[in-house]
Amino acid sequence: MIPAWRITADTVDVTAAIAAGLVSLKITDKPGLESDELELTVADPDGALALPRRGVRLSAAIGWRDGPMVYRSTYRVDEVRHRGPPDVVIVKARAADLTGGLRAHRDLSYDDTTLGAVLQAVAARHGLIPAIAPDLAALPIPHLDQATESDVNLISRLARQVDAIGTIKDGRLVFTPRGSGRTAAGATLPAIRVARAETVSHAFGIQDREGETTGVRAVWRDHDAAEDRAELAGAPGTVTTLRRLYPSQAEARAAARAALTDQARGQRDLRLRLALGRPEVIAGQPLAVSGFRSEIDGVQWVVETVQHELDASGGFRTRIEAVEQQPPAQGGGSGGAASLTETGVNWSGLSAA
Repeated sequence: MIPAWRITADTVDVTAAIAAGLVSLKITDKPGLESDELELTVADPDGALALPRRGVRLSAAIGWRDGPMVYRSTYRVDEVRHRGPPDVVIVKARAADLTGGLRAHRDLSYDDTTLGAVLQAVAARHGLIPAIAPDLAALPIPHLDQATESDVNLISRLARQVDAIGTIKDGRLVFTPRGSGRTAAGATLPAIRVARAETVSHAFGIQDREGETTGVRAVWRDHDAAEDRAELAGAPGTVTTLRRLYPSQAEARAAARAALTDQARGQRDLRLRLALGRPEVIAGQPLAVSGFRSEIDGVQWVVETVQHELDASGGFRTRIEAVEQQPPAQGGGSGGAASLTETGVNWSGLSAA
């Protein structure tokens, strides 16, 4: 099998111009607003290769010859290096949508609204298409301050509060439950299936944290009673208390659940190096494996990070980092994020835990 790839620079196909000198092409897909990366290394033996300017937009597609190529994303060049001998040009580009006005600080307030409406307003400011999971979009927000804060940070802050993934890719602001294996519209992503015979190597780890933390407590201020109260996610025992004082019961409950789920998520991890590249694999996708130990095969995995690498020798490899898929944490009242809306609980003053 022969790998295939295509690179365009500001809509101009430059594949043929750099194909002979290609040393390697690496594409890394990460969760959330961690910037996805493209790294292109091209031989420059005679110094004639033109250096791309910063800001050029590179689009990449990868696959196998005589088969369909998979479009990965569009990236913005932000670093160019020349190194030798042997002389090579190294171009690094990151997700194009995480630049410019998204990082500008703003002072705004949102009143009597929903999480979806706030994210839609952010998307509209930057010409993005909002793609927000309905159960998250419906969460009410009586009041939210964005004080000297960028829209990128606001998205991250809101995502942490509800244990979600907020990301911006290909002109879309996507907001989905973390590790759910679902699209923003609620559709289930197709699971990637990998047999041990398809791998070159693997690494599996277990970190037993049950003895360390049984629950997470978040403290909130009850202004009517003029006293502090607490919401517990998990079980009594060895309980971690979040440092922030939350202004409402609903926010404290959401923060405790998100923190407990995040702690549990890292207990089992799996790294795979595939013998042949799988260009269709993306971060956030469910992963099912077979042929390993029962402790590995029996876990519901979700892809956390994936790296695709093509090189001059004709190799095409895919590396996958996965974590155990976790159900939403319970405690501090019934129901998950959706029930906060169903029971009419006000949810205000969103902040990071």
